[in-house]
Amino acid sequence: MSATLIHTEFQKAFDLDHASLSFLSAMYYQQKQNDKRPVSPTQNHIENMTGVGIYAQRRIRKTLSVKGLLIETKTMEVIEEQGYRTKIYYDINCSRLDSLLATVEIKKAEKNKTEELSKINKTQASEVKRSTIPVVKMHQEWLPNDDALSSYLKAYEIDGRFAVYDVLPEFVEYWMNADCEFRPIEWQAKFHASVRHQWEGDMNRKRNQAKVLRASDLKANAIASLKEQQAKQLLSQAAQYRTPRTTIEKLTDRSWAEGLQLDNRGECFV
Repeated sequence: MSATLIHTEFQKAFDLDHASLSFLSAMYYQQKQNDKRPVSPTQNHIENMTGVGIYAQRRIRKTLSVKGLLIETKTMEVIEEQGYRTKIYYDINCSRLDSLLATVEIKKAEKNKTEELSKINKTQASEVKRSTIPVVKMHQEWLPNDDALSSYLKAYEIDGRFAVYDVLPEFVEYWMNADCEFRPIEWQAKFHASVRHQWEGDMNRKRNQAKVLRASDLKANAIASLKEQQAKQLLSQAAQYRTPRTTIEKLTDRSWAEGLQLDNRGECFV
């Protein structure tokens, strides 16, 4: 994933989740680099920049469009040696975002820097509170926070049944054997990362399996078509070159005697 400045100001101003914030910040940066002209990165390129999967991108783009932050335009363009291809241009509302960032900077400048510095200097080390949340070991009854997990799964369009039934049992068993200690929020983050990693692997396996099945179907159809052609060719040849009658058939053929009156010995009589 390439380094991109995450503008947290966007998250608070437009009520965005983390995935939407990452997408908007990256696309805003790309368009600023392009003199505010619309850009057309591929979905794989966007995933590399933001860490947001292809399926989640659809939801995010729809959300940003509703909020008036993004306009999509599809065009058909000729690509050398590939023919016509559909390209999607993304137009981020840079003026609106620029105005927001400028307002934030003005508010920061209005603060009394001297007063803020004085507060920092007066703070004693003993006044800095350490985290009171203790670390814990993984245990058999551990469950992730429902609200946090639901939000995460929705952001990346992951099936909740996959997270609970497929990933959770293995996750608990693995970390129980690892004998590690982390704070609850850290366990939650680890579980989220594990779910997403396994989901992507599962989706890749299904896509590869679908490719194999399609290739098998194409091969079977090609073989069936070839056999059908060969059968037609053989039938055509058989019709063209019929097998001549055998000698016995020729000797016993009595079609020449049709209309003649013959006695029992086969001799003709008047």
